[in-house]
Amino acid sequence: MKITLIIPTYNAGSLWPNVLDAIKQQTIYPDKL
Repeated sequence: MKITLIIPTYNAGSLWPNVLDAIKQQTIYPDKL
């Protein structure tokens, strides 16, 4: 099973690295971001 995560953002700027870190800490990591 493949998992794709789509996160609509507008001017995420400096918050984006925090979002990616939080996603990486999940037990199931998406195949595509």
